[in-house]
Amino acid sequence: MAAGLSPRPEKKNTARTVGFVVFLALAVLLTFGAHIVPAGGRRPLPTLEAHYRASVLRGWRLFQTSFARDGVACVHCHLDHESMGPWAPAYPKVEVFDGTPYEVKTLDQVVTEALSKHTDLHLRPDRAMIGDLVSYISWWGDGLEIRPGHSRSLPPPSSDLEALAQAVERGRRYFESGGQPSCSGCHPVEHPQKESLGLTRFPRYFPQRDQVLSLARFLTLHLTEKEQTEPSARLVTDLAAYLSGRAAGQVYLPGSPEEEDHAENE
Repeated sequence: MAAGLSPRPEKKNTARTVGFVVFLALAVLLTFGAHIVPAGGRRPLPTLEAHYRASVLRGWRLFQTSFARDGVACVHCHLDHESMGPWAPAYPKVEVFDGTPYEVKTLDQVVTEALSKHTDLHLRPDRAMIGDLVSYISWWGDGLEIRPGHSRSLPPPSSDLEALAQAVERGRRYFESGGQPSCSGCHPVEHPQKESLGLTRFPRYFPQRDQVLSLARFLTLHLTEKEQTEPSARLVTDLAAYLSGRAAGQVYLPGSPEEEDHAENE
């Protein structure tokens, strides 16, 4: 963890109580394994791929930990973990809070903004910290339907959906004709239903990199190697929006290995 990220002690009993309850729940899941299926159809923690499971557990600890002088942690504002279920399957989407820009964002970007807004971290949160929090949040969406743009019970504003549609279209254009060579040149969409299955599995472990990567992080690394320069955040978001749209309606299964995905080798 980067310098300046040392956690501060909790000052509120609520955090201790909630943290203890969540700890007991996770301990029960790890103890009894596949005999317990959490509400919402999530796969039990012990059944997850080992590297992804480890990332989820690190993210859980970060979620309970305060990095602010007032002792506030993520869990103080997000006590109802079940309500986080639809989040990951909905991104990229428009998300605005506490003065952050009105634009389509990846979950990675929103987590980064939240850490910057609600902590005393003067340095940019490190990549591992963001990745583990994304893994933890994503696990709560395990087993749900992928619904781009829809993270709440009420429908999103039409302006949000229009902004998402524009991002999807920009992502499609880049996928089909951007870059040298284009994405579609190496990854032709011959069997959309089958090929979109891999998009339902992010974040997941990539043995070639020995890392658990979200879709946004994977695209950033892949495009950096392909173009020899780091892509803009907007390009990554647009591509993620397009690819997530191709997986719409499918079951979200973060962390699942995709044995037939050779993207890293192409």
